Amino acid sequence: MKLQLALDAITLEDAVRIVKQVSSELDIVELGTPFTWTHPIETIGMFKREFPHNLILADYKIMDGGEYCAGLAYDAGADITTVSARTLDITIQGAVKAARDRGRLILADMMGVPSEEMASRAREVEALGVDYICIHRGLGVKDSPLENLKILKETVTQSQIAIAGGIDLDTLREIVPLKPDLVIVGSAIIRAENPLLMARTMRNIMKEAE
Repeated sequence: MKLQLALDAITLEDAVRIVKQVSSELDIVELGTPFTWTHPIETIGMFKREFPHNLILADYKIMDGGEYCAGLAYDAGADITTVSARTLDITIQGAVKAARDRGRLILADMMGVPSEEMASRAREVEALGVDYICIHRGLGVKDSPLENLKILKETVTQSQIAIAGGIDLDTLREIVPLKPDLVIVGSAIIRAENPLLMARTMRNIMKEAE
């Protein structure tokens, strides 16, 4: 299991400061959707230069212009960008093409896909060639992500599985037995009194479950 830190509603200065503290415990640093809205695209390259040992993900949740928009992220320095699973297949195909042309990765975000459609849409998205498929609880959603994670684990055979949205220590202990490939954490680390200790604790919980 890999650990990703999501930077969303945070200043650039605080983001850099926290990532410097915890980068040794991270696999991926995510420039979240609000962060990418409020900072120039060149910030992606700055993070890549500052943290060369971490993959950098730009969370664009692309809905249109898949090849072009994904290409913008990759050419700015992103190792991974994201496309919405709810968009047109041709948009996802374009984003996948941009990733393959540059030797990068693409994640399909399942936010908004109803549980009853989760399996069928996951199969369709996987067939389009994405590297990751992500279960993502939206902000303020309280429903447990476990059922949808189980659906993905039973459905997806080629793509890797990611999970995001309000993951704290309690949630993490619930999901690690299902062994998602990527766990995405935001405020639990960023708002911790000791971000490094929190990241290290989460990493240890993940290692113990492997």
